[in-house]
Amino acid sequence: MKNIILLSICLLTLPYQIFSQDVSKPEVLTWQDCTKEAIINHPDLIASREILNQSKASRKESLSTFFPQIGVNANVGESKSYPNFNAQNSYSYDFTAQQLLFNGFQTFYALDAANQNILAAQFNYNTA
Repeated sequence: MKNIILLSICLLTLPYQIFSQDVSKPEVLTWQDCTKEAIINHPDLIASREILNQSKASRKESLSTFFPQIGVNANVGESKSYPNFNAQNSYSYDFTAQQLLFNGFQTFYALDAANQNILAAQFNYNTA
C-alpha cells in the first residue's frame, strides 16, 4: 500500500519536474567553444595529456641523478643505571653528502630516453 502511494506521488509530480525546466533559450556554441569543450573532456586527449605529464615528471626524476644527495641525521639519548640512577645523556649527529661522478654514461642515456619519451608523448597528444 505504501509503495502504491509513493508511486502515485512520484507520477503526479513528474509533469511539474519536466515542465519546470527553462527550455526557452537554448545554449548556442561556436566552433571554438566546441573544440575547447572537446579538448577538455575527450577521454583520449585526457589520457594523452596525463601521459605527457608523466613523461615530464620522469624527466625530472632522471635529472635528479645529476645533483648531489644530502642527508642529515641527529640522535639524542639518555640512559640510567640501576643502583644509583645516574643519568647519562648522549648526543650525536651525522651529515652525509654524495655526488655521482661517473656511471658509464647511464645517467646521460636515461635523460636522453626521458627526453625522447616526452617527444613521443607530445606527438601522441597532438595526433589524438
